[in-house]
Amino acid sequence: MTASLPADILGANLPNADRKEAAVTQANQPPVRAGGQPPNQVLTHLWELAKQKGPPPWSERIIYNKDVMATLICQAPGGTNRPHYHSDNDEFWVVLQGEMVWEIEGMPPIHARPGDVVLVPTGRAHLIRTVGSEPSLRFAIVVPDVPHLDPKTGKPW
Repeated sequence: MTASLPADILGANLPNADRKEAAVTQANQPPVRAGGQPPNQVLTHLWELAKQKGPPPWSERIIYNKDVMATLICQAPGGTNRPHYHSDNDEFWVVLQGEMVWEIEGMPPIHARPGDVVLVPTGRAHLIRTVGSEPSLRFAIVVPDVPHLDPKTGKPW
C-alpha cells in the first residue's frame, strides 16, 4: 500500500509549471513546499544558485545528511583551497565550469575541465587550483563532516 501526501505538498494547487518543483524534503524532516534554500531540496538548480551567489569565492552545501555531503564551490582564477587530506575517506568532484588543476600527493597534476570527474583516494594530500581566465565551479561529494587534515601536522584545520 502506498501512502499519499496531501495535495498541496505534491503541488496540486500550483500552476503546472511549478508542480515539478513543489515537493522538497529536508533531511529527517517532513516534506516542505518548494522555494526553500539548500541543503536537501529534492531539486536544486545549480546554475540558478550560482547566479544568485554572485562572484567568487563562495561555497554552498547542497546535500547534507547522515550518508553524504555535496557542496557547490566557486573559485576565482588563481584561487586555491588549503592543502589537506582525508584519513578515512575518498573525495570526488564534478567539474561544471572553468579549468582546474588537482595536485594530488604521489601523482602528476591533473588538469580537469567541465564534464570531468576527479577522485582523490583516501589519505592523499591534495590542492585544487583554478587556472585560466574564468571562475571555476565544481560539485564536491564526500561523507558528512569529513575531517580536513593538515598534511604537515596531521591535525584538523
